Amino acid sequence: MNTQYNYNKYYYLQDVEGYFINNLSIDVIQINLRSCIDIIQESILSFCSNINIHSIYLRGSIARGIIYPQYSDIDIIIIGLPNSQIDINSLRPFLNNVVNKKNLPFQKVDIYLQNRDEIFPSTAFSIKVSSICLYGTSLAESLPKYKADNSVCFTIKSLESNIDIAINDLGKIMSLPKEFQNKKGVSSIYNWIAKKLLRSGMELTIPIQKKYTRNLYCCYTLFAETFPEEASKMKKILDFFINKETNCEILIAAINKIEKFIICQIISKNNYNATI
Repeated sequence: MNTQYNYNKYYYLQDVEGYFINNLSIDVIQINLRSCIDIIQESILSFCSNINIHSIYLRGSIARGIIYPQYSDIDIIIIGLPNSQIDINSLRPFLNNVVNKKNLPFQKVDIYLQNRDEIFPSTAFSIKVSSICLYGTSLAESLPKYKADNSVCFTIKSLESNIDIAINDLGKIMSLPKEFQNKKGVSSIYNWIAKKLLRSGMELTIPIQKKYTRNLYCCYTLFAETFPEEASKMKKILDFFINKETNCEILIAAINKIEKFIICQIISKNNYNATI
């Protein structure tokens, strides 16, 4: 990655009191990208019937008008009305089929579905500070304000169990004969856990850096500045993500090395209410 690139735009804006500011707007996204977003929105409404939906939100890098066709997923939050029955297991492949048929510039569609009366804290945070409401009435104004503190450390709380899942799944693939090892499956598993490791590493830095980002390179940078002695381990996690490493043994070793440090930090600081 080009370290001379200006990454400041990937850090969440804060006001003078340290509260995050959501300055995202669909109006600043390029028209050709907006038309692709419209196709996804219309496909969701067609599949679900809008009588089941309270609101739809766009989050992630695309909400900031930034897209990397080889890497970028389109991240969508759907808030259903109470008691609505939206089949997420059918909706996800339906939308990914739309992406393929329409040749949209997204790697895939990531959907977060919750009902209006049971919104998770992490989803509320995303809606408040880093999402654009595409459809319905935005919930942002009714949600609390957030600062860069332990209250926004969501990823780290379930990191250990997620690592166990990833290593177990990679181990199953590794146990197969090489001709039956699915490289796409390896990449999918590793990309999922790499994002969680990098973002958990960033969350460890929040009490010191007082910054927040979901951009993976920025997460690495904050981690490296705060924990320089561990930077090389986290750099491998990022490099393997970028370079699409598919050797399960190498990936598991890298995950285990950085996991030990992060878990030790959680135990020693006891800042994140994680169950170890």
